[in-house]
Amino acid sequence: MSVLSIVRDVTERKQAEDARSSALIREQEARQTAELLNRVGPTLAAELSLDRLVQSVTDIATELVGAEFGAFFHNQVNEKGESYTLYTLSGVPREAFSNFPMPRNTQVFAPTFRGEGIVVSPDITKDPRYGHNPPYNGMPPGHLPVRSYLAAPVHSRSQEILGGLFFGHSQPGRFTETHVALLSGIAAQAAIALDNARLFEESQWTQDELERSNADLRRANQDLETFAYSASHDLQEPLRMISISAQLLERDSGKLSDQSREFLTGIKDGAGRMQALIEDLLSYTRATRQGEGPVPQLASSEVLDRVLQQLKPSIELNRARVVIDGPLPRVGIHEVHLTQLFQNLISNALKYRGAEDPYVHISANEREGWDVFSVSDNGLGIEPRFKDQIFGLFKRLHTRAEFPGSGIGLAICKRIVEQYGGRIWLDRSAPGQGSTFCFSFPVDPGDQ
Repeated sequence: MSVLSIVRDVTERKQAEDARSSALIREQEARQTAELLNRVGPTLAAELSLDRLVQSVTDIATELVGAEFGAFFHNQVNEKGESYTLYTLSGVPREAFSNFPMPRNTQVFAPTFRGEGIVVSPDITKDPRYGHNPPYNGMPPGHLPVRSYLAAPVHSRSQEILGGLFFGHSQPGRFTETHVALLSGIAAQAAIALDNARLFEESQWTQDELERSNADLRRANQDLETFAYSASHDLQEPLRMISISAQLLERDSGKLSDQSREFLTGIKDGAGRMQALIEDLLSYTRATRQGEGPVPQLASSEVLDRVLQQLKPSIELNRARVVIDGPLPRVGIHEVHLTQLFQNLISNALKYRGAEDPYVHISANEREGWDVFSVSDNGLGIEPRFKDQIFGLFKRLHTRAEFPGSGIGLAICKRIVEQYGGRIWLDRSAPGQGSTFCFSFPVDPGDQ
């Protein structure tokens, strides 16, 4: 073998060994980068406070890329929908940036804020993009001494630009491919963590708004309740005086003209309707009030028995028959409200009777975690197109001449049921074929 062949062989082996060594170093660096990012990821993901998160991102990234100082300029939107920019710093005090404008419209910074990828420069002062913006055409007096420069955009999952990470070092050539890979991974993890933190912040804001709205609603309901009771007291007294005066005048009705007697009848009827309306409004207000103490689990059969005793005169007067099908479940509701519920539904069945004697059938069964009660009758029935309208406040399907009342009974039932997380609906009805109303409450876990 010639000397030239030996030299060539040694050279090739040396090149192969150098290639293997370089590949091994790159593999080790890639593994170390992955291990670092795997440790960083959970730390960022666990932080849901936006302020603490962006500071953590800045601190961690500054340390991992070996920068002397770093900054994270990130976009924010306030409650009014207005956009603005905040920044965090690492390695230097905040005063170091306080006298300088936001790094937006320069050839160096703009690509990062536009999301054009990572920018790395061994010496930014020699970069062709550097020094083109007045009034300084370079670094302003007192600016941090930046030679090595590294920056990366932070994208959301929807590709929205959340901000940019910027790093500097006073010596040139400090940022390597490994640092670029680290920063790319941190920016990706920061984007996910920022998205999660923003979603958490929005959910907290929504929850706070909901709590404030509920508090406002409770105050409004309390004000309404106070007004209703006050108004009822203030209105009932003059109504009593009107009724008494009308009764006194009626004793001397022989001295009145026919027209005066008609006026007197109108006064008595109007006072009676007003009294009934006030009582109905009070009932509606009571339906919105929470009962005293925690919600009890009631034996609904026992409550229904007491309601039927109270309605016994009306049931007998109408020659009605009320049938209860089997035992009824225990339900979580205050007794005053369950009493109102049964009273209104049974009274409506008696009131809107047909030609036959009223028949009311009450039953209950469990359906997919709900106790569903049914109250059926053989009365006048309701056209299906009115199935939602009948639960509205003061909604009537008949004139007062046909059936007295204010049309508030089913609205009371709806308020009561919904207050306890249930619902009420017209299950079946047709004119002349009676009606079936259903209402439901969540099943009592103790009965399962």
